[in-house]
Amino acid sequence: MTLDERARLSYYEKITSLNDIHGVWLVKNKENNRIYVWKELEVYTIDVYIFLKQNKSKYFPEIIDFVEIENGLILIEEYINGRTLDEFVNENGVFEYNYATNIMINLCDALSVIHNAKPAIINRDIKPSNIMITNDDAIKLVDFNIARVYDIQKQDDTMLLGSSDYAAPEQYGYRQSDIRTDIFALGNLYNYLLTGKLPKEELTHTAALNVINKCIMLEPNMRYQNVNQLKSALIKYKENNGFFRNNYITYNNINSQNKLKNKGEFWCLNKYKDNRQMYLPGFRRGNVFNRVCGIAGYLFVLYCVIDIKTTGVRDTYILTFVDNLFMKIIIFGWLMFIIFYVTNYLNLRSQLPVFMRENKYISKISGIIWCFVVLFIMMCSYAIIENFLEIIIK
Repeated sequence: MTLDERARLSYYEKITSLNDIHGVWLVKNKENNRIYVWKELEVYTIDVYIFLKQNKSKYFPEIIDFVEIENGLILIEEYINGRTLDEFVNENGVFEYNYATNIMINLCDALSVIHNAKPAIINRDIKPSNIMITNDDAIKLVDFNIARVYDIQKQDDTMLLGSSDYAAPEQYGYRQSDIRTDIFALGNLYNYLLTGKLPKEELTHTAALNVINKCIMLEPNMRYQNVNQLKSALIKYKENNGFFRNNYITYNNINSQNKLKNKGEFWCLNKYKDNRQMYLPGFRRGNVFNRVCGIAGYLFVLYCVIDIKTTGVRDTYILTFVDNLFMKIIIFGWLMFIIFYVTNYLNLRSQLPVFMRENKYISKISGIIWCFVVLFIMMCSYAIIENFLEIIIK
């Protein structure tokens, strides 16, 4: 350590330890009284921190300074005020689908910064405890301790590092890690945000299922090839929030497509039991609040239908009764169709011959048109049945 480096570090006063084992301290700069984080790293890649210092991003803590010492690196970085995703889930439960998806989209943007470096930088340690939600609801990726620079000449990683629950198979010596390694970890993370568990323990039953399954393919060539592809898929599925029954990927076809036979079997997924797709909207995610809202909503619809009084009085009591009954059935069926269309129950929207669903405005207009088409069909059926019964009774 040079005299200049020693002088730079002397400006920081240690306040309290944040992690004794890993040498992480909260420090105060004696000149400006600002709070920073002091990290003592034994494993690191200096080129990663050079890049981060030169390429500031809203998704990473700002690198204030770093000094190489005999046994490692001393890193001074911005202090992030907030909670890790791990802490958030432990305190508040799992994330709602749209919120979790927004986090993933932000992480794609964050990783695109380092993945697009020349050469690419791979984080290799994407997990809930390394990602923070700030007090301003911003997403920060806060740990680059085992990040590495991609080397096209290498066959595999020199050191086998990474958190076992989130690490891709190639991090354990099968081949060199690359940007698709981080995509594997993102798939595990996405499932955790929605269920509180890893895919091998319990798969989500939300529209995120297809995205997650593609992310965690054992064979890197079968995953999303970059975060831009992943981000596009996240946005697409978010706009079509619901179940994509026809496109489900299950354990069986994942296993048949994987080329890494007999390797890393513990990464394989449990077979997805898609019977939950049959559950009514409000009951598919297993969330208590959603269930309560679902029950309340269906009871309200039922009450409105029962409370409706038709004004027509027919020639006989039977015709009047049938008239009232069929009208209530039609109104109930129409309201349920609207609910099923909006929530995409059983992938309803993809079953209807609607216009281009890639355009969200046309999709909304086509949805309104379909609601009126269904009402018209029901009313025509009602008129036919009513006339038929009237002929029979008379």
